[in-house]
Amino acid sequence: MFSDETLDSDRKLVKGWEEQCKKRYGGRELNSTTASGIPIRPFYSPQDIQDLKWDDIGVPGEYPYTRGNFPLEYQFKSWDNAQPQGYGLPEHARQRFDFLRKEGLGGYFGGGAFWLLELDQPSQCGYDCDHPVSRGSVGRCGVPVSTLEDYDILFHDLPIDKMFVEVHDAEACLASLALYIVYAESRGIPQSNLAGQSSNWVYRQAMCHDNPTFATEHVLKLMTELIGHCTRHMPRWKTISINTHGWGEMGANAYQRIAFGLALHTALVEECKRAGLTPDDFVPRFIASGWPGRDFFENIAELRAFRRLWARINHERFGCQNPHSLQLRYFTGGSGSVLTAQEPLNNIIRLTLQTLSSILGGASSLYTPSYDEPLGLPTEEAALVALRTQQILYHETNIPKVSDPLGGSCYVEWLTRQLELEALKLLEQIESVGFLKCWQSGFFKQECEKNIYERGKKLETGEEIVVGVNKFASGQKPQIRAFKIDPAVETRAIERIQRYKAQRDNARTQTSLEDLRSVAAVVKEKWPNGGELMPALVASVRAGATKGEMMDVLRAVFGWGYAQ
Repeated sequence: MFSDETLDSDRKLVKGWEEQCKKRYGGRELNSTTASGIPIRPFYSPQDIQDLKWDDIGVPGEYPYTRGNFPLEYQFKSWDNAQPQGYGLPEHARQRFDFLRKEGLGGYFGGGAFWLLELDQPSQCGYDCDHPVSRGSVGRCGVPVSTLEDYDILFHDLPIDKMFVEVHDAEACLASLALYIVYAESRGIPQSNLAGQSSNWVYRQAMCHDNPTFATEHVLKLMTELIGHCTRHMPRWKTISINTHGWGEMGANAYQRIAFGLALHTALVEECKRAGLTPDDFVPRFIASGWPGRDFFENIAELRAFRRLWARINHERFGCQNPHSLQLRYFTGGSGSVLTAQEPLNNIIRLTLQTLSSILGGASSLYTPSYDEPLGLPTEEAALVALRTQQILYHETNIPKVSDPLGGSCYVEWLTRQLELEALKLLEQIESVGFLKCWQSGFFKQECEKNIYERGKKLETGEEIVVGVNKFASGQKPQIRAFKIDPAVETRAIERIQRYKAQRDNARTQTSLEDLRSVAAVVKEKWPNGGELMPALVASVRAGATKGEMMDVLRAVFGWGYAQ
């Protein structure tokens, strides 16, 4: 990449620098590493990246998209400020959405209004709020959504055919999408006109949260069911967010997050191909959701390495020709596990740096958490500060005026390459065993737990410093009032869904659920030639079934438990 003259000059300069260091510092070794444990030196020069080809770095908007998906990244349109919203009852979630929308929230994949709807844990897993499993969790860390009435309270006067709606769901993604399709129909909007995204996190609860999920051998099958339906009938719908964020919160380092995400991606593409789908028809609607950790430059390099590997794997392995198949849409949310309950206002600085590193890495959309999240759900004020963080970075810094401003930096390019190599090595290891076998064996969790253990030791000894926690701690209690959910929310939610069930035609509902059971059994036994689940789910919704009731059927057919 560099001429012999440049490299000769660099060697002389580096030699002089080494002599200065020896003279001034006595040859002391720093032994520094990135947050992922990659050894780093205090200075990088052209020698460190002389083996790189300039084509690997290239220009923004050109394969392999190291420097960004588009020739101009943020100059004409901001990244999408994708702040998840949802708590309490649907009307409470709508109130917070309206407030933030008025303050400038928006811009998801095209500049229009959007809502990234955060469901509570029972709803994500597919339990109605009157189920015993849901007790104590209704409306906390998200909103309960089980019926068409819930959707109407959320969206009743919004132009859902002109906005982007993403539902943060997990195992219940198929049932959630069926509900949204039928709700749109009730307003005269066909599913083909809907723009949005299903998280399709059928794997996340077991892999990232140690919760039960569908039997492991059926997980990719169910994810593919959603992808196949949307490929055939919903051209504007994104079909999965490959969630490396969850692994990051569990402790995965930068190259592990890339490798784990790509391992899921390749396994899922292979399963979709088995089902008769063509990669260029469905891969363009995959995105990844990342986790910006504690290492500023490693965060930037991670996005760049992930984009490069995504492009190459989809092109070289799966034969993709569509540029949209090769361009990784990357949504990165701030890392809640990096925030501290001690001196919570310090989190504003931490989150600003995380957001900035994501911008410099070329993220498509951003979620900046609220500084008070270690204490509870975000207050309205804290949610506004998070939104203002992105707005200030966009409007007051000049940062968006240059695409990939760190491209060509010797350190950033070297680190991008190191993460790429480490991720490839780990990906090969995973694929030699098999993605599902690695999941079943607990490999992903074990790798994350090793990192958590090692970091815990560093925090105890002071080798790693967290300001306000193990150094410079004031000892003062936070003067911030945590946001609390009204305890009556759960009671009202239970009363609401019980009233809904009492007022419908229960005989019709039960017939539709039996039909769903029959279809699901055929899909399970004859996959990938056993028909489709989504039409049967849509029919159940039209007959009045709730999300939890549909999920009870799917749990009975496909198995449910802990992935072991």
